[in-house]
Amino acid sequence: MAFEMLTKLKADPQLKTIPVVMLTAEGGRENVLKIAKIGVRDYIVKPFKEDLLIEKLGRIIDLKPLADGPAKNKSILDPCDILIVEDKPVIIQQIQDGLGHTQWKVLGMSMLGEAIDLCQRQVPDLILISLSLPDDGAFKLFRLLRTNLKTKYTPIFALVVKTDAVAQQQAQQMGFSAIITKPIEILDLEAKMAKAMNLDTSPRYFSIDKEFFTMRLPEELFADRHQRGEQTI
Repeated sequence: MAFEMLTKLKADPQLKTIPVVMLTAEGGRENVLKIAKIGVRDYIVKPFKEDLLIEKLGRIIDLKPLADGPAKNKSILDPCDILIVEDKPVIIQQIQDGLGHTQWKVLGMSMLGEAIDLCQRQVPDLILISLSLPDDGAFKLFRLLRTNLKTKYTPIFALVVKTDAVAQQQAQQMGFSAIITKPIEILDLEAKMAKAMNLDTSPRYFSIDKEFFTMRLPEELFADRHQRGEQTI
């Protein structure tokens, strides 16, 4: 009965593109091959657990957790949790110092196990992973985070030496959210992080207090004009 229904489904031009996952009590090789020939995307052997069902469907359709209530974008001025997985303390310190003017809590770790445990307890808003971690630790950690439902959609940045083109290409192919090259330009890093976390950056430059509208220009704008010998108002 199931095979007849699937055959008709795949023969219908309007229905043949719908992904199909089959529930079956048999997991033998012949049955699997028979399913694959029909065009089924995957199969689940009964009995099964809920986590397996979510994992299988998550590979086919873009499943995202529902928020409790209407979604509200964070502001650039709101607190965010940032995790850096880096075996060089000087790099962690540089990023922490560079982002010290924000409300972001920047935590640095050098051990993969510690980072995984933290992400299980509380998912960071963004994660930076150094590609210089030993034994391909960065790519192993990335795969684990992407297969975990809690961190599947968390932005993950790759930290890599500017001259290491091979590692950069590998990170792009794996699907890192962004690639940050060392030496790090903090202003560029902060801008990319804010964009990846979908933060509203307007409160940094504009504010309305009763009938007053206040605009703040970036300090670097005045510095550039001063270097060119231009007057500032």
